[in-house]
Amino acid sequence: MKKSQTAMEYIMTYGWVILIIVVIITALFYLGLLNPVVPLKCVFPVGFTCESFKLYTWYTAGTYGDLYLVLGQATGDTITVRAVACTQSPTYPDQVSGCAPCANVTISSGSKAVIAGKPGTNYVRCMNATNERNFDTTPSTLYRGKIYINYTEGRTGLYRVIVGDLVARYEKIP
Repeated sequence: MKKSQTAMEYIMTYGWVILIIVVIITALFYLGLLNPVVPLKCVFPVGFTCESFKLYTWYTAGTYGDLYLVLGQATGDTITVRAVACTQSPTYPDQVSGCAPCANVTISSGSKAVIAGKPGTNYVRCMNATNERNFDTTPSTLYRGKIYINYTEGRTGLYRVIVGDLVARYEKIP
């Protein structure tokens, strides 16, 4: 017959097992295996593509973030971009501002153009959910928001707005 374990031996045995499990879970977190990777994306409706995108943080305080965006379009018509907005607000912003050089960028069908550039040129400042620009934009901070592009069609002159989804991390300006 087996000798029964004392309460102390029982606690010691399971204590080691629990310690080993904690060490394994800690190692998995450290290696990044338990941290979900958030895919970065910039997606527009059919006919429009994000050829390239980036979010810059450019003040040392990390409170302003600017969008760099190269837009491709294949709508079958030339378009003229009138305004660009970047916001976390779930609704269309009342005022699209901060991008005077973005206005009047013409893109023919099947081509692409920079519609939001490096800070200090034709920048588009990304806003938070209340359309304020002072929030955390330190490098590697994740930003989820919408990009609104106002444009007119070349042939018809009709005014249109497209909305794209943006998930990006802020990067320090080189």
